[in-house]
Amino acid sequence: MQDPHVAVAAVAAARLRSGRRALRAVDFLRVSTEEQAKGYGIASSGKKTARYISKKGWEHVGTFVDDGVSGALESRQRPDLRRLMERAWAVPRPFDIEVVNEGRAIGRTGRAFWRWVWELQEIGIFVAVVKRDYDNSTPEGESKMRKDADYAEDEREIIRERTQGGIQEKAESGGYIGGKVPYGYRVGAGRLVLDECREDRDCAAKHEACALRRGRTLYLDLRDWSQAALAVNAEGFRRRDGGLWGGQSLRQQVLNPIVLEARQVFRGSAGVRRDHEGRPVNGDRVVIPLPPIFTPAEVEELRASSVRPVRTLQKARPYTLSGRIVSPCGKRYIGGGTILRTKAYRCQGRTRAYAGAPICSCPYLAADPVEKQTWRRVRMLLEDS
Repeated sequence: MQDPHVAVAAVAAARLRSGRRALRAVDFLRVSTEEQAKGYGIASSGKKTARYISKKGWEHVGTFVDDGVSGALESRQRPDLRRLMERAWAVPRPFDIEVVNEGRAIGRTGRAFWRWVWELQEIGIFVAVVKRDYDNSTPEGESKMRKDADYAEDEREIIRERTQGGIQEKAESGGYIGGKVPYGYRVGAGRLVLDECREDRDCAAKHEACALRRGRTLYLDLRDWSQAALAVNAEGFRRRDGGLWGGQSLRQQVLNPIVLEARQVFRGSAGVRRDHEGRPVNGDRVVIPLPPIFTPAEVEELRASSVRPVRTLQKARPYTLSGRIVSPCGKRYIGGGTILRTKAYRCQGRTRAYAGAPICSCPYLAADPVEKQTWRRVRMLLEDS
């Protein structure tokens, strides 16, 4: 017995070649961010696909655009291509053929290329490529499409190797290789430099490196990160997003290993792709030295003073009602408080959003009686026929 999908595809292919009625076509336009940088654009591709559809005598019934989206992603990971696939499964079928300007618009990996081409083909929708003037409704067209898929994947590998090689060279020369800039630094002349006021200028701005130095000094004087954050806020220093410092956020930035060690490690994280011997696939691990914010003596003093005492691990208690009780201030109760050494729920409003922020006065709730009363009511409800 013939597979119904194969039968549908065969009928659709015959209809495509017969030309008995105007076929309904949609075009799919995609360029990656790398292609945009080289001057490729959605508008140019759209003109070519529209002219091709008109030349073939097909009815243009829609356009789908993924601008700046990688061709290595599968169809479900590309917003407009996902929408196209969802529409393709509608009954009655809304279009007969999908048109792309080049094969690489479909995808740059075999997995991304073929999976959705085959899915469309199974429901009787074919793909046409403008650049080489073919579609996959014939054996000849499928052969050309296979060559396009192989070429797109080879091209992607070449681009990836060149890109990774360029990043490796930049890291080895101490340059900025992208990503989040650590607090206390900024990008200058292609590398990370201190965000501080130059000695030859009378600078009124509050710079990040200065905020870290001041935070360190205040902590060593007060021995309390929350009090240090309160003083830093009062002096006009702010976080990068403009918000006020909290004790935890100030501690995190001052004790950031990148800041204390004055270095970044490229390809040193656990998420780096590695071979079977554990070596990075795309290049060697590189340590990038950075200009120090603190002197070695200041770092040692800070580390010695911020060592936390070893805490005895206690058996964790589950708080089954955490986040389910609304407090008088509108926040919710969560587990983690104590009343006379017994476990309790505390209101989230008691945690300061930043140093000096107001907190609520909602009472603590003893965990055991609250939970017992709650489950007693639950049992009563479930037992009531």
